[in-house]
Amino acid sequence: MEKLVPRRFLDMPTTRMAGIATVLGDDAPTVIPSLWETFGAGFAASPHEGDARYGVCTSRDGEMHYMAATAVREGAALPDGWQEIVLPARRYAVFPHEGGVMSIRETIEAAGDWLERSGLSPEDTAAFLERYGPGFDAETAEGDIEIWMPLRR
Repeated sequence: MEKLVPRRFLDMPTTRMAGIATVLGDDAPTVIPSLWETFGAGFAASPHEGDARYGVCTSRDGEMHYMAATAVREGAALPDGWQEIVLPARRYAVFPHEGGVMSIRETIEAAGDWLERSGLSPEDTAAFLERYGPGFDAETAEGDIEIWMPLRR
């Protein structure tokens, strides 16, 4: 992969995300697509704000947690089985992902490499996000994908 650079920097306000979550293990390649399928079935009935969907990746207690999520209104009721996470206001370096979801790990690694070279400080405890915009095609698993890496303020 060529050297990746951010498309832009973005200041995101405190945001309530909700969706279907799991702890990732060796079975991640099969678990994540199934998670998105379950999430997709409930998306239309969810109190979502906007058309974007997010893969919210966090590390807690030595485990990698993944949530197929969308931004939701404060105080709105969630569909059965959904969980929430509140992301504090934060600045992100936003990287484009060219290609489908099967190669997304390469972009995440390249974005991490860029952060190391940039002199900017990544926010180690914060979630990084996969953002799937309205141009994402669920049939081909391609288009309108970005990786948002959190920066220390």
